[in-house]
Amino acid sequence: LILSGGIVAGVLGMLALAQQLGINLTISTRLALSTNPVVSLLAAAAITCAFAIGAYSGGRTIILSALVGTTAWAASLALTAHGASPQWSAGIAALIIGALATLLGARLRVPSLAIATAGIVPLLPGLTVYRGVFELVNVPSDPAQGGSTLFGAVMIGLAIASGVTLGSMPGRLRRKGDVLTKRRVRALDRLQ
Repeated sequence: LILSGGIVAGVLGMLALAQQLGINLTISTRLALSTNPVVSLLAAAAITCAFAIGAYSGGRTIILSALVGTTAWAASLALTAHGASPQWSAGIAALIIGALATLLGARLRVPSLAIATAGIVPLLPGLTVYRGVFELVNVPSDPAQGGSTLFGAVMIGLAIASGVTLGSMPGRLRRKGDVLTKRRVRALDRLQ
């Protein structure tokens, strides 16, 4: 929250300064930087790798993160192409990330949290947040427009968080050594 708030405050401050200086800013109506899916997938892999490297991950973790993040991005692109909303696309892609990170992490003895954290980076709603802040500053007569866009970004973030969490559950239940999970399974069995 603090990091995101700092980014939003910085963008908001610069946009307000540009407006005060009389600089006319516009935002592109295009949402994607490239319509070529290969370029998009390569960019997702690069972003995931860069984040994993920046988080001081090991070599195997970086490779697995890139594979998981790129797979999830491909799923998100496919869902969006078939008419799914950005929230649903991000949520289902995050579900895939959670499942793959947990299963691959346990099998290959790599931290699943590191894989999942790097894997979600391409799905984060940075452009949507920027667009919402831009609309708040440049369309002061209609704050609902910017608020609606920012609310959409929050919903994407919540979809990612819930997707990763739900996706990791089946893999966690399959782990044999997780004492806390065993206790939870026993407690659920008693309730039934």
